Amino acid sequence: MSAVSSPADSPAAASPGRSEAGGRMARVLARRGELGYRQFRIPALLRTQAGTLVAVCDARPLLDDLPSPIDLVVRRSTDEGATWEDWEVLRTGTGLEGFGDASLLQDPATGAILCWHVSTTRWGFFESEAGLERTQHCELSVSLDEGGTWEHRRLTSQLNRPGIRSLFPASGSGLVLRNGPRAGRLLQPFVVMTDPADGSPGVIASAVAMSDDHGATWRLGEVFSPTADGVHSNEHSLAELPDGSVVSCSRATPHRLWAVSADGGESFAAPAPVRELPDPSDNGGVLALPEGLVVVSHNRHPQLRCDTALTVGRAGRGGEVTWGGAVRLCPGASGYSTLVALPDGGVGVFMERGAYEEMVFARVGSDELEAAAGRPAGSQPVAGSAASAIAALGPLASDAWAAERSAEVRPVAGGDAGSGTATSALSSTTWAAERTAEVVPPPGGTSGTGTAAGTLHTRVVPRSITPAPPEKWELRGEHLFLSGEAITAPASEGKEKGATAAQIVASREDLAANLAPASATAGPLDLITVSATARWDGPHAVVLSPRWVADGRPAGEALLARPGATVPWLHLSRALGDGELGLAWDVAPA
Repeated sequence: MSAVSSPADSPAAASPGRSEAGGRMARVLARRGELGYRQFRIPALLRTQAGTLVAVCDARPLLDDLPSPIDLVVRRSTDEGATWEDWEVLRTGTGLEGFGDASLLQDPATGAILCWHVSTTRWGFFESEAGLERTQHCELSVSLDEGGTWEHRRLTSQLNRPGIRSLFPASGSGLVLRNGPRAGRLLQPFVVMTDPADGSPGVIASAVAMSDDHGATWRLGEVFSPTADGVHSNEHSLAELPDGSVVSCSRATPHRLWAVSADGGESFAAPAPVRELPDPSDNGGVLALPEGLVVVSHNRHPQLRCDTALTVGRAGRGGEVTWGGAVRLCPGASGYSTLVALPDGGVGVFMERGAYEEMVFARVGSDELEAAAGRPAGSQPVAGSAASAIAALGPLASDAWAAERSAEVRPVAGGDAGSGTATSALSSTTWAAERTAEVVPPPGGTSGTGTAAGTLHTRVVPRSITPAPPEKWELRGEHLFLSGEAITAPASEGKEKGATAAQIVASREDLAANLAPASATAGPLDLITVSATARWDGPHAVVLSPRWVADGRPAGEALLARPGATVPWLHLSRALGDGELGLAWDVAPA
C-alpha cells in the first residue's frame, strides 16, 4: 500500500483537528478536499485483538456513490484513537474501476482482518443485471499484519444465486459469534435486490453472509421478510446479545427496524420498527457490550440526516431490549456511523460530520452510556463531554454561512384567508437552522374553512456538496453518463449522487483533468444540496411551496401539509453563488 499525508491529524495539525473535553477525545481523520479527494464517506471501524484501531472509508473523486472510480483508504491507531498513522490506499484501480462500502471484522482464531467491500466498473447496485457479468462485485481483502498489507479475493459467485439481481456488503462492521454451538461463525450483513422469476419488480432487502471455516468460504442466508406493514430492511448492522440471539438493526424511516435470529444468523424473524430509534433511513451501528448494554448509533430524526446520537438500552431475552435515553454527539448535519467497543467499557464512534465534510472518530465513556440507559425511553438526548469534544473540533465549512434572522410569517396582502409567506430560519447566509413562525390570516380574513392561521415549524440542514461540472466534458478514456432512466432498478433514496442531471462515470485521470482541484471550501459554482422539513400546526390543511429567497425560484415541489403533520424535501439544490441559500415557504389553503 502507498502512504499519503494526512493533514487532519498530522503532528503539525491545528487544534480544530483534535480536541479533548472532560476526558473524552475526538479526532478529524479526513476532510473533504484533502489528499486530492473531493469527498470522504462511508465509515468502517475495527478494534483488533492486539488493540489496533483500523479505520477504512471511501475516498471519492466526486460525491457520487458507485459506480465511480472511488478508492478505499485505511488509517490505524495504536493508542485507542489519540493519534493516527497516515492514510494508506487499500484499494485503487485503473479505468472505471472503483471500490467502496467497506466493512471490517477479525477472525479471533487466525487473527486475520477481513475487509468486505464492493468493486464496480460500469454497473453499481442499482444498475446491475442478474448473473456475474454486468454486475457489481463483492470482494474481500484480508490482512494478517494488523492492516499493514492486504490480499484481495472476489466472492460474488459464492453469494449470488437465482432470485437475486444484485447484492453488496453493508458498510461498518461484521460480527463474530462468541456463544453457543456456532461460536466462531463469521457474519457479514448484506443488502440484496431480488429478481423475481415472474418478472415483477424486485425489492431491496437485508440478508446475512456467513462463514464457518474462518472466511475461506461464504454463503448467503435467507433474505429478510418485510415488516407487518410491508416495509423492507436495508443496510443494517449485527450484534450478539448475552443470551446468544443475533439482532439486526436496519436503516428505515421513520424508525429503525429490528430483527432477531435464534439460529446464529441463518434466518431472521420479520423485522419490526423500534419507536425509540427514529431514523431518516441512514446507515448506523449496533453494539452489545459485555455489561448487557446495547448501543445504537443513528440519526435521531425521522426525515433528515442530522442529530447523530447513541441510543442505549439493556439486553433482555430473545433479542428484546429495554430502551433508555440517548447520548447526543452531533446536533447538526451528519450521516453514516459505526461503533466499536473499547477496553475501558466505552465505545469508539467513526462518523460522517456535516454535509459529508469530515470523517470524525470520537470516544464515548461508559459513564455517559450508563447514564443514558437509566433515562426514560424517548427522552431528549443529553450532550455530554463526548459532544463537547466533537464541537471543539471547530466549525465546518458549511458553518461559515451561518447567520440567523427573524422568520416571522406575513400574510399576502389581498390574498385569500390563510395565504402567507413563511421565511425559514435559514437566512440569506445560513445553511442549517430551525425556527418556529406564526402564520396569521390577512386583514379581513374570517375564521372557518378558508382560514389557515397557525404555526409553521421549519428546519433545514445541509445534505451534500457537488463539485461544479465543467461547461463541456473533455473525456479521453472510457466513460458513461447514467441518467435516471438508465437505472432500471426500483427507485430508492439510498443512492447518493450529485445534483447534476446525470452521473458521470469516468477514469480518475479524466475527472482530474475536467474538474477544479479538490478543496475543503465550496466554490461559487459548486452545487449545494439541503434537506428541509416543515410541520404545520393549524386547524386546516395547507399547501407549502418552498422557494429560494435569492431569486424567488421554486426550490421544490408543493406539498400538502395536514394539521400536525411534517412534510420533507430531501434534495433541494442550487449553486452556492455568493452564499445566498435562504429558503421561504409560500403557505396557501389546500
